[in-house]
Amino acid sequence: MEMRKVKLKVTRHERWYPEYEVPAHMTDAEALEHVQTEHPEEVYDEYHNKDSYDQECWSVLVESSPLHDYYVTGQYRTFNNQYGIGTPKDFQLEVRADDIDSAAKIAEDKIMSDGRRHADSVRDMEIFLRPPQKEPA
Repeated sequence: MEMRKVKLKVTRHERWYPEYEVPAHMTDAEALEHVQTEHPEEVYDEYHNKDSYDQECWSVLVESSPLHDYYVTGQYRTFNNQYGIGTPKDFQLEVRADDIDSAAKIAEDKIMSDGRRHADSVRDMEIFLRPPQKEPA
């Protein structure tokens, strides 16, 4: 599967509403200070407040890299005899990726995951950016 990189910005607003009993004579400020001092984990840990926990979450795409066509050549080795000595074989692939490192990874994954090739390792890769193809008029 062809992949490309995108960068997201995730914003999350969380709320929960813990309830505690405090002495009746305390003002609101005193009650708040009392609860924060006496029960800080229970107040600020959402796990302790899962019954009243509420969250809103937004995701926005902030950056996207374009895909390019790459032409990849190289060799892979197969382990095909009892001594573990592999036979080198050439390969040529076309891949779409957002950068040259991703193109190398995609090509290597394609070679290694192709069961017909019985590849053990990939080496001597050369990667070329293919110029954009002109649309036929």
